[in-house]
Formats: sequence, C-alpha cells, structure tokens
Amino acid sequence: MTNYGAGLLWVLILASLGFSAFAVFFSISRQRRSHPPAVAHTAGEDVAAEAARKVIREFEKNGQSADAALVTWSPETLRKILADDLPDAQVIVVSNREPYIHNIRDDGVELLVPA
Repeated sequence: MTNYGAGLLWVLILASLGFSAFAVFFSISRQRRSHPPAVAHTAGEDVAAEAARKVIREFEKNGQSADAALVTWSPETLRKILADDLPDAQVIVVSNREPYIHNIRDDGVELLVPA
C-alpha cells in the first residue's frame, strides 16, 4: 500500500470514529431531552419532609400554630385532651415504647429488659 493509500485509510478511520462519537452524543442528548429523569426519593427524605409540611399546613389550617404539635405528653396531658376534645368518646390507649434488646445467641434469643 502506498503512502497515499495509508494516509487516506487513516483519514477514513478517524472520520468514522468522529461521526460515531457525534452520533452517540446526539443520541444521548436527545434521549435526555425527551425523557426527563424520574424523581427518586433517597432514603425517604423527601417523603418525610413532605409529610411534615402537610402536618404543619393542617395545624395552621385548623387555627393552631405549628408549635401545637410539640406537646409534652404525659398521662395527665392525654386525659385533658381527651376530656376537652373528645368528651363522649371511648378511647383505648396502647403504648409499647419499652426498648427491649434482643441478642441472638448460639442457644437462641436473649431478651434484655432495661431497668
């Protein structure tokens, strides 16, 4: 092959690679424009934030401040709220906030009850 033929071959190869790269770039950019990315909620952060905003809006809509949600709960607080807001309702209150610890052992599960 002559020098002229080898040079022409290299020009054709480089032109082919250039056109291929341009086609790939054009295809990807067109794909991105026609299909906007879906919104992904990472670890529930956006969902939790939206839920918190919804609760605050609900409090403010009902004429209460957002600070009304920050109640220091006690048995007496619950009794007062039930007597004031739900005087004739029958309410069952259940709480399971004891932080039991479960440790897996070779012979089974060990349950630790904090003091």
